[in-house]
Amino acid sequence: ATLVRARACETMPADPPSCPCCRNPWSRSADTFALACAECVADDAGGVTGLDPANMDPAVSPAEDFYRHANGKWIENNPVPGEYPAWNTFVALHDANLTRLRALLDDLPAPTPGQAPTTTDQKVALFWKAALDEEAVEAAGLAPLEPLLKACDLAAEDLTAALASLHASYGVSAAFHVDEGADDKDSDFTLLHVCQGGLGLPDRDYYFDEDKAEQRKLYEDHVAATLER
Repeated sequence: ATLVRARACETMPADPPSCPCCRNPWSRSADTFALACAECVADDAGGVTGLDPANMDPAVSPAEDFYRHANGKWIENNPVPGEYPAWNTFVALHDANLTRLRALLDDLPAPTPGQAPTTTDQKVALFWKAALDEEAVEAAGLAPLEPLLKACDLAAEDLTAALASLHASYGVSAAFHVDEGADDKDSDFTLLHVCQGGLGLPDRDYYFDEDKAEQRKLYEDHVAATLER
């Protein structure tokens, strides 16, 4: 690294341009060369933005294990929670966001009992509180799903009508799903996309191939057990 730095310095002008924040480490002498500039990472509120040296492990040589060198302390200080198979800053952000979203939902004012919701906030609050009412959910059983199950049963008589009902009335992407996206050849246009969807198993082979019979049977048992609850 010292040799590379020395050669790079030889090619730099006598008064090299420097970063307005940290004055560019290349303009510093070798004995003060910084791996990370504290001026760059500290913000006005006392937090950290960009590269945080506290997450690095200087005890690990970057030549031996750069990943551990760059992230070692963060890994040590952030063990994988028991409910997650893996953990990183993106999952941590998602997890923290769930807590914030719940707080927002809990604070929404619900309509007066017996009155219909009149605002979007009241509708969301009513929906949220209904989902949390486990006693009412258990008491209702599968009754709220009966119209949807009837739409599924219709497939035995009229597959087209069943698919139309599932898509239009229930938002179920049975057999295919429809969305929109930019035209790959001309981004000025947005096109309707029709894609394969509605499969519970990974792909078509799982429904027909003989070597997938065991997985298919387990899937059928799972669906049956789910509907019996």
